[in-house]
Amino acid sequence: MDDKTLTTTPKKGRGGRRGGELSKAEVRTAAKNKVDLPRRAIIADILRHETLSYGALYHRMAEEGHKNPKTGLPWSYGLIYKDVKALREEWQQAAALSYSDHVAKQLKEIEHIKVRALALSDFNAALRALQLEMKLLGTEAPVQININLLTTLQFAAIKAGIDPEKLVNSMIIELQENQYETHETEGSE
Repeated sequence: MDDKTLTTTPKKGRGGRRGGELSKAEVRTAAKNKVDLPRRAIIADILRHETLSYGALYHRMAEEGHKNPKTGLPWSYGLIYKDVKALREEWQQAAALSYSDHVAKQLKEIEHIKVRALALSDFNAALRALQLEMKLLGTEAPVQININLLTTLQFAAIKAGIDPEKLVNSMIIELQENQYETHETEGSE
């Protein structure tokens, strides 16, 4: 494998935010630039934990035994510089995403987790993913009731000879059921 060979399997235990995996953007950029993904993943992992100069990064990788498998020599300073430059550009692009882009990305990731969890019959993980989705979307909020309306209804119930507590409780149950049906309908479209 020469310095410009594209490989798609990062070394285990090193690399991106998912324990050795690179993001889709990192893979696309690597493919475009024909870089070595395991090397890029190692550099990304090191830089996520500490800030190093190019020279210090070069020496750190050599000391840890990360070398060109074809030559057995440390990766060149130029390749490390190119990888760091590309990683910084990717990280800056990710940071520039709008709030709604971040929410959309997180929703896609949560959806993927739910699908995988259900496929593996891991219902606890699926439920946690659903709870994260509800929290992200703000749909976990309790039913809100206008206190003035509630007081008016209680007085009207007393005038009509109806137990106000039963009326309020039945209205709360009805509101909760309707809220669930509304969200269920919106999600299924």
